[in-house]
Amino acid sequence: MSANLLLTIEFKAAASPSDDCFEVTLRNISARELNVEVEPAFYEGKVVVALEGNSPVECYDKEYFRRMMCATWGDPVVTMKPSAVLVWKLRIADLECNSDELLRVRELKQVSAYTTIERLAIVPPWTIYPYGCGFKRGLAPTR
Repeated sequence: MSANLLLTIEFKAAASPSDDCFEVTLRNISARELNVEVEPAFYEGKVVVALEGNSPVECYDKEYFRRMMCATWGDPVVTMKPSAVLVWKLRIADLECNSDELLRVRELKQVSAYTTIERLAIVPPWTIYPYGCGFKRGLAPTR
């Protein structure tokens, strides 16, 4: 993603197939604290799954998909210390996909998948950025 953030995705099988999920992790790999404008409650990106012999299927978290279709919103600014992580668990059963075919959960162990986060910004610490109903001033860089 950058020299500051690393985005990874991993399939996690559960005891019950209905609880199988993708785990998406955003990690601060820089040596400094970062202010990141991102929604920690749900994943604002897409997961592309390629089952062998089929066309790739794009999937979205249902809440993000709903907001894309009918809302305008702002994301909070999250402070991530070095090595800090944000983790989103995307249950397969809760994904909204661009295909009429349901994802066959047990086949996911043999697929290729990648993810892109679509709403994220690293906020410089010395800027003014929206925060709730007002604005919050970041700290000026020190020399």
